[in-house]
Amino acid sequence: MILAHVEVVRSINNVTENNSMNFPPTITIIGTGNVAEILGQRLFAEGFHIVSLVGRNKRQASELAQKWSARIEDIAKISGEFVLVCLPDSVTKNVVEQIDNQKIVAYTAGSLSLTEISHSNCGVFYPLQTFSKARKENTLRYPILIESKSSSVSDFLKELGNKISDQVEYCDSEKRKYIHLSAVFINNFSNHLIYLGQKLARQKDIDPQLFAALIEETFAKLKDITPEEAQTGPAARNDLATIKSHLNLLQGDEREIYKLMTNNLLKTFDHDQL
Repeated sequence: MILAHVEVVRSINNVTENNSMNFPPTITIIGTGNVAEILGQRLFAEGFHIVSLVGRNKRQASELAQKWSARIEDIAKISGEFVLVCLPDSVTKNVVEQIDNQKIVAYTAGSLSLTEISHSNCGVFYPLQTFSKARKENTLRYPILIESKSSSVSDFLKELGNKISDQVEYCDSEKRKYIHLSAVFINNFSNHLIYLGQKLARQKDIDPQLFAALIEETFAKLKDITPEEAQTGPAARNDLATIKSHLNLLQGDEREIYKLMTNNLLKTFDHDQL
């Protein structure tokens, strides 16, 4: 199995040396969701040959296959030399272990440990970014975190990553789990809080676009200063009168979220909690 894997890598390296096309010469993408579409488009735009696509959603698979001049295949008959699995964490393991061990495989799931995967030529190709189909910006920048079971696959993934990202780093599964967890707080939760804020505004016939400049500055200043330095608001300054006024305007989940966040902020800034 190891010898077979080495031959695949040698074959890819030979194609790279003798052909101007970027390696690998053929890629199969499994998945039709946000990550599959946006990563696949980035690879396609950089000249990679996406030869086939595997996906349960027939309509989306057909659209992507047409866009990349690829064919639709079954998981048992994958023709690509490199297989990129862009599926949710919960189903990735089962899918990866159905792929021929002769193939080089990498998955994009953030919280799935590589030690859980039995495929001998498997690695991780995790883009640390939020992907939404409604925003198909092909110049979007993001680090790519890689991990593998062998140095040859690691080198392969690093070279692949360097073609589409300015930052490619090796990251083991344990560290990646905490990176994924941190990303949930930084992106998913902050995005949901903005949703809740805009929802409250709409309930009072306030145009959510009124907050556009505030949202932009909230994240823009974090490029220059720390979150601690950037933090403002009633909890940071221990303005209990304003906090109580806000709580009186809220009910249900929103009230509990406001109180929980406020208490955490009060604690962070060494104030007494509510």
